[in-house]
Amino acid sequence: PPLPELIIPNLITPNEDGQNDYFEILNLPTKHELQIYNRWGNRIYTSKAYPNNWQGEDGVYYFMLILEDR
Repeated sequence: PPLPELIIPNLITPNEDGQNDYFEILNLPTKHELQIYNRWGNRIYTSKAYPNNWQGEDGVYYFMLILEDR
């Protein structure tokens, strides 16, 4: 059967208002790795089992999501 479609936000607003405070990826498969980079290309976060809890600060970030099952 096909896997559920990933739902990845294009922005977060980490201001503790309860809306879009975290970078949450919906339907994330079990086997994956997430890497987050700042605007200068420095890796600032990595997780092999991302718990949808990265909040960040104001700024521009890039991410790489490596999926083993897809």
